[in-house]
Amino acid sequence: GFLMRKSLERAGHHVTLCHSGSDALLVLVNTPFDLVLLDQFLPEMSGVELLETLNRQGISTPVLMVTGQGDEKLAAQVLRAGALDYIVKDPSYLEILPDVVQRAWLHHDLVQRAGELERIGLLVTSASARSDVFAGVVEGARRLLRADGCALFVLAEGGLVQEATAGANLGDRVRLLAD
Repeated sequence: GFLMRKSLERAGHHVTLCHSGSDALLVLVNTPFDLVLLDQFLPEMSGVELLETLNRQGISTPVLMVTGQGDEKLAAQVLRAGALDYIVKDPSYLEILPDVVQRAWLHHDLVQRAGELERIGLLVTSASARSDVFAGVVEGARRLLRADGCALFVLAEGGLVQEATAGANLGDRVRLLAD
């Protein structure tokens, strides 16, 4: 764990280290994380058992499994349990680990964003009330942009009309309209 943490911290990642499956479970239940790097061999339970427990509890943080055992059966089991990827601890794994972590997080982020776009598209085609469509589009845009606040303005005969907002911290409406 120490060497993995140092490798990831050198690459600019913030790392929280847990020493057992039960510690990790407690931390993950109470704190949101962008990504979990999970060793297969943990005190008290295996990484696959912890991953299955996380799934049962509805914790959907993306997981990368790390193990010293380069076994196809284990790799298949890990991927079936919901891990994004499987990394074998070979002599060079610490060098590639930051890139693998970055790619896994970007993949997860793209999947989340694609799902949000799909949700917005379904809303636009299925909602009958204009206000519901606008509210859903603005909230989806806020999440996609990771913004604190988002507003939708429509050009009408009298000028721009604010139709919907989502979140907080929308700023100065007059300046926003001028921009």
